[in-house]
Amino acid sequence: MLLSIKNVTTGYEKAQVLKDVTLDVGTKEIVALVGANGAGKTTTLQCIAGVIKPWVGSVSLGDRDLAPFAPYQIVAMGISYCPEGRDVFANLSVYENLRIGAYLIRDGKEFKQRLDRVYSLFP
Repeated sequence: MLLSIKNVTTGYEKAQVLKDVTLDVGTKEIVALVGANGAGKTTTLQCIAGVIKPWVGSVSLGDRDLAPFAPYQIVAMGISYCPEGRDVFANLSVYENLRIGAYLIRDGKEFKQRLDRVYSLFP
């Protein structure tokens, strides 16, 4: 399994949102989380990305348990979470938002190439 969520229960402070959720995603699979408002879709995604931690259960990428890793380390493994809405950081410019999104790119030339490509797609 590429991504595995096993018996995850979690929530926010004392409010339990997920109870015993299990989900497996294999290589080359596409999975959609569908449900009503308040069903736990966002909480599941935040748990996968490490934004919140499971109270019970585990989240694994391949054979690697993600529990000990901070969200920025999980991003480096190829998993990220982008909140819905247009203004991720509303007080920052478009460039500043893109720069934050590319913080793992250390090579200035590579960042400039990617930035130019984004600007060509979205002038």
